[in-house]
Amino acid sequence: MARILIVNDTPHLLQLLGQTLKKETDYEVIKAYDGKSAIEKINTEHPDLVVLDVVMPEMDGFEVCRRIRQNPETEDLPVIMFSALRSGRDDLAHGYEIGADAYLTDIFQPDQLLTQIRFLLRRSMKIKALKEENQRLTDRLQERQDRIDQAYLEIEKLGQDVQQNLRNISKTLSTEARSELSPLVKLVQEYVREVLDLFEGLEPRRKTVLIVDDEELVRHMIELKLKKTGFSVLTAVNGREALDVLRDPAHHVDLVICDAMMPELDGFGLVGTIRKQISTDLPVVMITAKFENEVLQNEQDRWQFDAFFTKPFDLSELYETVKRLIQERENV
Repeated sequence: MARILIVNDTPHLLQLLGQTLKKETDYEVIKAYDGKSAIEKINTEHPDLVVLDVVMPEMDGFEVCRRIRQNPETEDLPVIMFSALRSGRDDLAHGYEIGADAYLTDIFQPDQLLTQIRFLLRRSMKIKALKEENQRLTDRLQERQDRIDQAYLEIEKLGQDVQQNLRNISKTLSTEARSELSPLVKLVQEYVREVLDLFEGLEPRRKTVLIVDDEELVRHMIELKLKKTGFSVLTAVNGREALDVLRDPAHHVDLVICDAMMPELDGFGLVGTIRKQISTDLPVVMITAKFENEVLQNEQDRWQFDAFFTKPFDLSELYETVKRLIQERENV
């Protein structure tokens, strides 16, 4: 049974909408009387579609729709906006621009509303099924890539061990014997390199982003967005955990996103340690709710992070920045 959330601050219109929808036996109706309660019900009751009034006090329908689209967990939720007061061409354009799936100017035509609801629910089910299949395929590809990456590391380590053993042996030999052994060492090096080149040609490695933030919700939101766009993601709750991940040879991190304020080791301390001990060019994006843009601009050169965002930030803009910084590093 599809769950429909209707949002309107006028009780009699909310009741009318509810009665219209209840005629459809396949719909369960959820009601909200303002924008704030609408967001709460979306997060707790997980409706399949929202019918949203535009004109409401405090938080209007445009802002509710914008927040729905900014949340990776609800960005695909179908939204029908309606208003007789905000029915001009600019209003409709603005509604579609922020992500409305439909914009009705006469809600008292129930057939039009029900037609839109049926169409959007069918489309949503198809999109959901495609995404689930895509996720299954992505998971299978990731498992395959993980096995390839692990084999690559094991072969690389084996080659290093063989070369080291040959060097140790050569130290116990005469000069003449060492000269005879030298071509063997070079042969092993070339063979290992050829094998590793074959592995690298099998499939491009997915780029890995390390997210460091002590707020679980922030980590989760960024992780969802990046995984949906093809990145592998690692997470840490503070700077010290992040350094453990970065020093682990099993992980290859292409970019770090870190909060400025964290317990044990904050973002600035993490960036400083990365620059001194791990990498001078690993891209780092700082995120924070504590500092103004002007403060971060002044600190950027000192701490050598590559970009910054102040909370709340647009996840799509963050994704574009992550993609750009990784590409720029590869092109150097």
